[in-house]
Amino acid sequence: MTIPEQTLTRWQVHLEDAKADQNWVNWMQHLTKLRMELCDELQAFLDSYLNGEISTQEFQSTFDRKTRKEWEGFGMKGMSGAMFLNMLVKYLPDETVLAHHLKRALPAPESTEMAGKVIQEFSQFLETAIATGKVTRRQVQPTRCLFFLSSWWHIQDVEKWPIFYISARRILEQESLYSSQSDLVEDYLSFRNMFQEMASSLEVSSWEFEQLCTRLQESQAEPATPPEAATEDESAEADLA
Repeated sequence: MTIPEQTLTRWQVHLEDAKADQNWVNWMQHLTKLRMELCDELQAFLDSYLNGEISTQEFQSTFDRKTRKEWEGFGMKGMSGAMFLNMLVKYLPDETVLAHHLKRALPAPESTEMAGKVIQEFSQFLETAIATGKVTRRQVQPTRCLFFLSSWWHIQDVEKWPIFYISARRILEQESLYSSQSDLVEDYLSFRNMFQEMASSLEVSSWEFEQLCTRLQESQAEPATPPEAATEDESAEADLA
């Protein structure tokens, strides 16, 4: 999809306004430093799990504990992050099978085609567990896997795999640059493509564009709130049926 010239011009004005705001500039400097450190820690933690040094139970419990405060910065502690993993470990009966699927899904894909296959395979794993009566849809909520998987991919390759943040999606939807198709693969890949195209056109990093989206969303809310790291999608879009 080609970005309309008037849309890009409007976003360039938004970016100039943000860069003229010293509070925003200071926030970006703080967030960038924090996230660079977190990426190193989370990558090492993920590697320890993928290499079999810790169990799925240890992976889940440590992730749950540390994302509450120590690993804040990516919004990974909530319903589509640590709590999503908590539910998988709690309700899926076979830890060996769960570990198999997690270890296939968590490494960053080498291509968009592979990303689509991973999302499809992992979501189908959850759908099959639901269909066979092992869990209920409310217990595992398959739609939340997009935030969970993209978060881990982002940690491994920041510029290639943006996190499926609701703030960015809502702003892009308002600009008619993205819309949900109720298909997990299409939803993430179309979001990713437009996110990257916008960031590239504006000549900003993934984190700068993400935070610009957050800034724009917050400017539409009343009252205004201080800048915060983007948080995960905890909206009614979660599959609770």
